[in-house]
Amino acid sequence: AGTTGLAWFGLGAGVALMIAAGLVFVADRWRAAPSTAAVLRTAFFPHFELRYVALLGIAALTGAALPMFTRTMLFYADTALGEPHRAQTLLTTIVVGQFAGAAFWPMLAQKRSANAVLGIAHLCAAATIAIFALSPRDALQPASLLVGFALSGAFLLPWALLASVIDRHGRIY
Repeated sequence: AGTTGLAWFGLGAGVALMIAAGLVFVADRWRAAPSTAAVLRTAFFPHFELRYVALLGIAALTGAALPMFTRTMLFYADTALGEPHRAQTLLTTIVVGQFAGAAFWPMLAQKRSANAVLGIAHLCAAATIAIFALSPRDALQPASLLVGFALSGAFLLPWALLASVIDRHGRIY
């Protein structure tokens, strides 16, 4: 019950944060009392810029779904593996993979489109998480290294896209 409560609390906090960000985003546009639909449209679809809407989706995925993998590692090691001490080594291996990926993904983004590289990073993250889930116990360490490598790209590259959207519009709102 405690773990489920924390999960719901985290989900609620994430939704509240997204709503708060949207309201702050439109705060300087409130001259008269606009309709709720106008506020939401302005907050989440400014200038109807498709890249900005895509960034919102990426933010939701990167901010909630991908970090959930590492946050549930303690639970996974304890309940699924029955070896709670393995969580420490698996998480450490993920971090080592992230350091390696932190050098690789920005270098690749300089040579290719940041959009394409971000898509590749998310596909790699999904594939490596699936590989981890299907790995036998003795292969979890190398699989967690691959997961860390892929997750670093998914965490780093949205910042490059945000900068390009801001450069194009001067201000994002």
